[in-house]
Amino acid sequence: MAIHFLNSSLTRVLKQVSDKWNPNGPWRLPSEAYTMEHKLAFLEREHYLTGRTTAAGWLHDCDKLVMYLLPWMKEKQIQNWHRKHQPHHVDYPQSRVEQLLQTYIDWDCAVLTKPDKPLDAYATLLHFYRGKLPLMLPVCLAVNPDAVQPEIADLDKARQKGFDAYLFGEKMSEDTCYDLHKYSSELLQETLTQNTKNDVAYIHTQRLISSITNELNKISAEITAGNTSLESVLQQIPQDLNQMKPVQLFLKTLELLAKSRNQKIDLAKCCEILRDKNLHFLQMAPKFRIETVKHGILHNYRTVMPNPFLKD
Repeated sequence: MAIHFLNSSLTRVLKQVSDKWNPNGPWRLPSEAYTMEHKLAFLEREHYLTGRTTAAGWLHDCDKLVMYLLPWMKEKQIQNWHRKHQPHHVDYPQSRVEQLLQTYIDWDCAVLTKPDKPLDAYATLLHFYRGKLPLMLPVCLAVNPDAVQPEIADLDKARQKGFDAYLFGEKMSEDTCYDLHKYSSELLQETLTQNTKNDVAYIHTQRLISSITNELNKISAEITAGNTSLESVLQQIPQDLNQMKPVQLFLKTLELLAKSRNQKIDLAKCCEILRDKNLHFLQMAPKFRIETVKHGILHNYRTVMPNPFLKD
Protein backbone atom coordinates (compact mmCIF):
# COMPACT_ATOMS: atom_id res chain seq x y z
CA MET A 1 0.00 0.00 0.00
CA ALA A 2 1.35 3.41 -0.98
CA ILE A 3 1.49 5.96 1.82
CA HIS A 4 2.20 9.63 1.18
CA PHE A 5 4.69 10.03 4.02
CA LEU A 6 6.14 13.26 2.66
CA ASN A 7 2.84 15.12 2.69
CA SER A 8 1.72 14.08 6.15
CA SER A 9 1.17 16.40 9.09
CA LEU A 10 3.95 14.52 10.89
CA THR A 11 6.44 15.39 8.16
CA ARG A 12 5.49 19.06 8.27
CA VAL A 13 6.11 19.13 12.02
CA LEU A 14 9.42 17.32 11.59
CA LYS A 15 10.45 19.83 8.94
CA GLN A 16 9.81 22.75 11.27
CA VAL A 17 11.87 21.14 14.02
CA SER A 18 14.74 19.97 11.82
CA ASP A 19 15.15 23.48 10.39
CA LYS A 20 16.31 24.56 13.86
CA TRP A 21 19.29 22.22 13.73
CA ASN A 22 22.55 23.69 15.00
CA PRO A 23 25.72 21.59 14.54
CA ASN A 24 27.22 23.14 17.67
CA GLY A 25 24.12 22.98 19.79
CA PRO A 26 23.40 20.40 22.49
CA TRP A 27 19.72 20.09 21.57
CA ARG A 28 19.21 16.79 19.71
CA LEU A 29 15.54 17.07 18.80
CA PRO A 30 16.27 18.69 15.39
CA SER A 31 18.63 15.81 14.58
CA GLU A 32 15.92 13.33 15.50
CA ALA A 33 13.46 15.18 13.27
CA TYR A 34 15.96 15.38 10.39
CA THR A 35 16.52 11.62 10.57
CA MET A 36 12.80 10.86 10.85
CA GLU A 37 12.14 12.99 7.77
CA HIS A 38 14.77 10.99 5.91
CA LYS A 39 13.27 7.69 7.11
CA LEU A 40 9.87 8.62 5.70
CA ALA A 41 11.46 9.71 2.42
CA PHE A 42 13.36 6.42 2.26
CA LEU A 43 10.18 4.38 2.68
CA GLU A 44 8.35 6.37 0.04
CA ARG A 45 11.25 6.17 -2.40
CA GLU A 46 11.70 2.45 -1.73
CA HIS A 47 8.09 1.84 -2.73
CA TYR A 48 8.43 4.03 -5.82
CA LEU A 49 11.54 2.22 -7.06
CA THR A 50 10.89 -1.36 -5.96
CA GLY A 51 7.11 -1.60 -5.62
CA ARG A 52 7.11 -2.34 -1.91
CA THR A 53 8.56 -1.42 1.46
CA THR A 54 10.81 -3.85 3.32
CA ALA A 55 11.71 -4.57 6.92
CA ALA A 56 15.11 -3.03 6.20
CA GLY A 57 13.31 0.09 5.03
CA TRP A 58 11.24 0.37 8.19
CA LEU A 59 14.36 -0.15 10.33
CA HIS A 60 16.40 2.31 8.27
CA ASP A 61 18.48 4.64 10.52
CA CYS A 62 16.67 3.53 13.69
CA ASP A 63 20.03 3.18 15.43
CA LYS A 64 20.66 6.90 14.96
CA LEU A 65 17.30 7.75 16.50
CA VAL A 66 18.27 5.78 19.59
CA MET A 67 21.82 7.10 19.83
CA TYR A 68 20.67 10.71 19.52
CA LEU A 69 19.00 10.18 22.89
CA LEU A 70 22.35 9.36 24.51
CA PRO A 71 23.79 12.66 25.80
CA TRP A 72 27.33 11.29 26.18
CA MET A 73 27.66 10.55 22.47
CA LYS A 74 28.63 13.40 20.19
CA GLU A 75 26.81 13.75 16.90
CA LYS A 76 29.94 13.04 14.87
CA GLN A 77 30.53 9.87 16.89
CA ILE A 78 26.99 8.75 16.18
CA GLN A 79 27.35 9.33 12.46
CA ASN A 80 30.70 7.51 12.28
CA TRP A 81 29.39 4.52 14.24
CA HIS A 82 26.29 4.39 12.05
CA ARG A 83 28.28 4.40 8.81
CA LYS A 84 30.55 1.58 9.96
CA HIS A 85 27.80 -0.69 11.26
CA GLN A 86 24.84 -0.23 8.92
CA PRO A 87 24.92 -2.34 5.71
CA HIS A 88 23.35 0.37 3.54
CA HIS A 89 26.54 2.43 3.91
CA VAL A 90 29.62 1.85 1.77
CA ASP A 91 31.86 2.02 4.86
CA TYR A 92 30.27 -1.26 5.95
CA PRO A 93 31.80 -4.44 4.41
CA GLN A 94 28.90 -5.03 2.02
CA SER A 95 28.57 -8.52 0.57
CA ARG A 96 25.07 -8.75 -0.94
CA VAL A 97 23.33 -6.92 -3.76
CA GLU A 98 20.36 -6.28 -1.46
CA GLN A 99 22.65 -4.01 0.56
CA LEU A 100 23.70 -2.10 -2.56
CA LEU A 101 20.06 -1.58 -3.48
CA GLN A 102 19.46 -0.10 -0.02
CA THR A 103 22.49 2.15 -0.58
CA TYR A 104 21.03 3.33 -3.87
CA ILE A 105 17.67 4.18 -2.28
CA ASP A 106 19.43 5.95 0.60
CA TRP A 107 21.36 8.14 -1.84
CA ASP A 108 18.42 8.69 -4.16
CA CYS A 109 15.91 9.80 -1.53
CA ALA A 110 18.22 12.32 0.16
CA VAL A 111 17.22 15.06 -2.27
CA LEU A 112 13.59 14.77 -1.12
CA THR A 113 14.25 16.03 2.43
CA LYS A 114 17.90 17.04 2.74
CA PRO A 115 18.65 20.50 1.32
CA ASP A 116 22.35 19.88 2.02
CA LYS A 117 22.31 16.81 -0.28
CA PRO A 118 20.62 17.93 -3.51
CA LEU A 119 21.73 15.01 -5.72
CA ASP A 120 20.22 11.77 -6.98
CA ALA A 121 21.98 8.42 -6.50
CA TYR A 122 23.99 8.55 -9.74
CA ALA A 123 25.26 12.09 -9.13
CA THR A 124 26.05 11.18 -5.51
CA LEU A 125 28.13 8.25 -6.75
CA LEU A 126 30.17 10.44 -9.09
CA HIS A 127 30.55 13.38 -6.73
CA PHE A 128 31.43 11.55 -3.53
CA TYR A 129 31.99 7.82 -4.04
CA ARG A 130 34.03 7.43 -7.21
CA GLY A 131 35.90 4.53 -5.61
CA LYS A 132 32.63 2.57 -5.61
CA LEU A 133 31.92 3.13 -9.31
CA PRO A 134 32.50 -0.52 -10.41
CA LEU A 135 30.21 -1.68 -7.60
CA MET A 136 27.40 0.88 -7.78
CA LEU A 137 27.19 1.84 -11.46
CA PRO A 138 25.59 -1.51 -12.45
CA VAL A 139 23.00 -0.90 -9.71
CA CYS A 140 22.35 2.64 -10.95
CA LEU A 141 21.87 1.31 -14.47
CA ALA A 142 19.47 -1.41 -13.35
CA VAL A 143 17.30 0.79 -11.13
CA ASN A 144 17.08 3.94 -13.25
CA PRO A 145 18.97 3.84 -16.57
CA ASP A 146 17.60 7.24 -17.59
CA ALA A 147 19.54 8.88 -14.75
CA VAL A 148 22.89 7.52 -15.99
CA GLN A 149 24.02 10.22 -18.41
CA PRO A 150 27.28 11.85 -19.61
CA GLU A 151 26.12 14.95 -17.74
CA ILE A 152 25.97 15.21 -13.97
CA ALA A 153 24.20 17.68 -11.74
CA ASP A 154 26.05 20.63 -10.31
CA LEU A 155 26.18 21.31 -6.60
CA ASP A 156 25.13 24.68 -5.27
CA LYS A 157 27.84 27.28 -4.68
CA ALA A 158 27.75 26.90 -0.91
CA ARG A 159 28.48 23.19 -1.22
CA GLN A 160 31.27 23.83 -3.73
CA LYS A 161 33.11 26.08 -1.31
CA GLY A 162 32.86 23.58 1.52
CA PHE A 163 33.99 20.51 -0.38
CA ASP A 164 37.71 20.37 -1.18
CA ALA A 165 37.52 17.45 -3.61
CA TYR A 166 34.48 18.87 -5.35
CA LEU A 167 33.82 17.65 -8.84
CA PHE A 168 36.76 15.35 -9.55
CA GLY A 169 39.21 17.77 -7.96
CA GLU A 170 38.84 20.18 -10.88
CA LYS A 171 37.71 23.77 -11.13
CA MET A 172 34.50 24.42 -13.00
CA SER A 173 36.27 26.65 -15.54
CA GLU A 174 38.81 24.02 -16.53
CA ASP A 175 38.21 22.97 -20.13
CA THR A 176 41.12 20.65 -20.79
CA CYS A 177 40.47 17.62 -22.99
CA TYR A 178 42.33 14.36 -22.70
CA ASP A 179 43.29 11.69 -25.19
CA LEU A 180 41.21 8.60 -24.50
CA HIS A 181 43.65 6.34 -26.31
CA LYS A 182 46.48 6.88 -23.84
CA TYR A 183 44.72 4.68 -21.29
CA SER A 184 45.32 0.95 -21.36
CA SER A 185 42.60 -1.65 -21.70
CA GLU A 186 43.32 -2.66 -18.11
CA LEU A 187 42.00 0.65 -16.79
CA LEU A 188 39.00 -1.05 -15.23
CA GLN A 189 41.34 -3.05 -13.02
CA GLU A 190 42.82 0.08 -11.47
CA THR A 191 41.52 1.40 -8.17
CA LEU A 192 39.48 4.56 -8.37
CA THR A 193 39.98 7.05 -5.58
CA GLN A 194 37.92 9.91 -4.23
CA ASN A 195 40.11 12.36 -6.16
CA THR A 196 39.87 10.53 -9.48
CA LYS A 197 39.78 13.11 -12.26
CA ASN A 198 36.80 13.79 -14.47
CA ASP A 199 38.22 12.18 -17.61
CA VAL A 200 39.39 9.02 -15.83
CA ALA A 201 36.04 8.57 -14.07
CA TYR A 202 34.30 9.08 -17.41
CA ILE A 203 36.35 6.36 -19.09
CA HIS A 204 35.66 3.97 -16.23
CA THR A 205 31.96 4.72 -16.52
CA GLN A 206 31.89 4.26 -20.28
CA ARG A 207 33.91 1.05 -20.18
CA LEU A 208 31.74 -0.40 -17.44
CA ILE A 209 28.66 0.30 -19.55
CA SER A 210 30.42 -1.19 -22.59
CA SER A 211 31.43 -4.28 -20.61
CA ILE A 212 27.88 -4.87 -19.37
CA THR A 213 26.48 -4.31 -22.87
CA ASN A 214 28.90 -6.74 -24.52
CA GLU A 215 28.33 -9.44 -21.92
CA LEU A 216 24.55 -9.08 -22.21
CA ASN A 217 24.81 -9.47 -25.98
CA LYS A 218 26.80 -12.69 -25.48
CA ILE A 219 24.23 -14.01 -23.01
CA SER A 220 21.41 -13.12 -25.39
CA ALA A 221 23.17 -14.93 -28.24
CA GLU A 222 23.66 -18.03 -26.08
CA ILE A 223 19.99 -18.02 -25.11
CA THR A 224 18.89 -17.57 -28.73
CA ALA A 225 21.10 -20.49 -29.75
CA GLY A 226 19.42 -22.64 -27.11
CA ASN A 227 22.62 -23.21 -25.15
CA THR A 228 21.30 -21.72 -21.92
CA SER A 229 18.39 -19.81 -20.39
CA LEU A 230 18.11 -16.58 -18.46
CA GLU A 231 17.06 -18.54 -15.38
CA SER A 232 20.23 -20.63 -15.62
CA VAL A 233 22.37 -17.51 -16.03
CA LEU A 234 20.80 -15.95 -12.94
CA GLN A 235 21.29 -19.12 -10.90
CA GLN A 236 25.00 -19.16 -11.71
CA ILE A 237 25.60 -15.67 -10.29
CA PRO A 238 27.71 -15.89 -7.10
CA GLN A 239 26.00 -14.89 -3.86
CA ASP A 240 28.94 -12.73 -2.78
CA LEU A 241 28.86 -9.49 -4.74
CA ASN A 242 32.66 -9.21 -4.46
CA GLN A 243 32.88 -12.21 -6.79
CA MET A 244 30.44 -10.81 -9.34
CA LYS A 245 31.26 -9.31 -12.69
CA PRO A 246 29.60 -5.97 -13.56
CA VAL A 247 27.05 -7.71 -15.78
CA GLN A 248 26.19 -10.10 -12.95
CA LEU A 249 25.70 -7.18 -10.56
CA PHE A 250 23.40 -5.60 -13.12
CA LEU A 251 21.37 -8.78 -13.66
CA LYS A 252 21.19 -9.60 -9.94
CA THR A 253 19.85 -6.13 -9.20
CA LEU A 254 17.27 -6.53 -11.95
CA GLU A 255 16.31 -9.93 -10.57
CA LEU A 256 15.69 -8.40 -7.14
CA LEU A 257 13.61 -5.62 -8.67
CA ALA A 258 11.65 -8.06 -10.84
CA LYS A 259 10.75 -10.23 -7.83
CA SER A 260 9.82 -7.21 -5.76
CA ARG A 261 7.62 -5.76 -8.51
CA ASN A 262 6.26 -9.13 -9.68
CA GLN A 263 7.72 -8.64 -13.15
CA LYS A 264 10.21 -10.35 -15.47
CA ILE A 265 13.52 -9.25 -16.98
CA ASP A 266 13.27 -8.21 -20.64
CA LEU A 267 16.74 -9.16 -21.88
CA ALA A 268 16.14 -7.84 -25.39
CA LYS A 269 15.30 -4.41 -23.97
CA CYS A 270 18.38 -4.54 -21.76
CA CYS A 271 20.59 -5.11 -24.79
CA GLU A 272 18.85 -2.44 -26.86
CA ILE A 273 18.82 0.31 -24.24
CA LEU A 274 22.38 -0.27 -23.03
CA ARG A 275 23.70 -0.42 -26.59
CA ASP A 276 22.23 3.02 -27.23
CA LYS A 277 23.52 4.34 -23.91
CA ASN A 278 27.01 3.02 -24.58
CA LEU A 279 27.01 4.72 -27.99
CA HIS A 280 25.82 7.95 -26.39
CA PHE A 281 28.67 7.89 -23.87
CA LEU A 282 31.18 7.22 -26.65
CA GLN A 283 29.88 10.18 -28.64
CA MET A 284 29.92 12.52 -25.64
CA ALA A 285 33.49 11.68 -24.53
CA PRO A 286 36.03 12.59 -23.16
CA LYS A 287 34.65 13.90 -19.85
CA PHE A 288 31.47 14.53 -17.91
CA ARG A 289 29.67 17.75 -18.67
CA ILE A 290 28.39 19.69 -15.69
CA GLU A 291 24.77 20.76 -15.65
CA THR A 292 24.26 23.93 -13.65
CA VAL A 293 20.47 23.76 -13.98
CA LYS A 294 18.89 21.58 -11.32
CA HIS A 295 16.22 19.17 -12.46
CA GLY A 296 13.46 17.93 -10.20
CA ILE A 297 13.60 14.27 -9.26
CA LEU A 298 10.79 12.10 -10.60
CA HIS A 299 8.73 10.83 -7.69
CA ASN A 300 5.11 9.81 -7.18
CA TYR A 301 4.06 8.00 -4.03
CA ARG A 302 0.94 6.60 -5.73
CA THR A 303 2.79 4.66 -8.42
CA VAL A 304 5.82 2.49 -9.03
CA MET A 305 8.42 3.99 -11.36
CA PRO A 306 8.42 2.26 -14.77
CA ASN A 307 11.59 0.28 -15.44
CA PRO A 308 12.31 -0.26 -19.15
CA PHE A 309 14.27 -3.44 -18.40
CA LEU A 310 11.26 -5.18 -16.84
CA LYS A 311 8.01 -6.47 -18.29
CA ASP A 312 4.78 -7.92 -16.89
